[in-house]
Amino acid sequence: MDHCTLDIVLLDETASMRFGRPDLIILRCRATGMVVGYEDHNLWIVDDRLAFFSYFNSDKKMKAQIANPANPLDRPDISVFDVSLGFQNTDLSQPITIIEFKRPKRDDYTLEKNPITQVRRYVEDMRKSGEAIKYDGTPLRQIADTTPFVCHIIADVTATLRTVMKALGPFHQKVGSGTWYRWDDAFNIFIEISSFKDVLDSAKTRNKAFFEKIGLM
Repeated sequence: MDHCTLDIVLLDETASMRFGRPDLIILRCRATGMVVGYEDHNLWIVDDRLAFFSYFNSDKKMKAQIANPANPLDRPDISVFDVSLGFQNTDLSQPITIIEFKRPKRDDYTLEKNPITQVRRYVEDMRKSGEAIKYDGTPLRQIADTTPFVCHIIADVTATLRTVMKALGPFHQKVGSGTWYRWDDAFNIFIEISSFKDVLDSAKTRNKAFFEKIGLM
């Protein structure tokens, strides 16, 4: 049984932990792609395409991620800046991914303090900067106004978050799941909101044939 297979089995057993830390399960805190190898993270659980990216940040201050940030002390939970294998770093059309985690069952969101406004602020700061940097300050890639962003918000859709989603939406529900999504024209970002259970269920569905092959399903 390989590393990724074992991880999703263990994750399935712990997904119902009310005060668990799914962020630490996906990628350990304060890590970067310079020190964490492919086999040491579970970004593929959120999005299979993230398995092919080599540089990412976990809980790093914005000043360590982009040049001249407006909010240098902001800390996106996870950000993935570089382009995937097989593409050139000069390809500005390759998306940047942000993953933001919220405590399970959290229900105190407001229009001023919520994960949607939070990821929008991150995106605005990154666009204004125009340049992502590595941990040592050297350039990683350029960020254009047209560079798309994909923002995954891992949070339970509680009453207060649902109210915020209505005000900042519209958000649309994926058929047969608890996941909500929106293409935000004003910010040129795709936002997806899922509970950690929905993220796990989606990962298992996407990899069903593989799991059946090795006798896990």
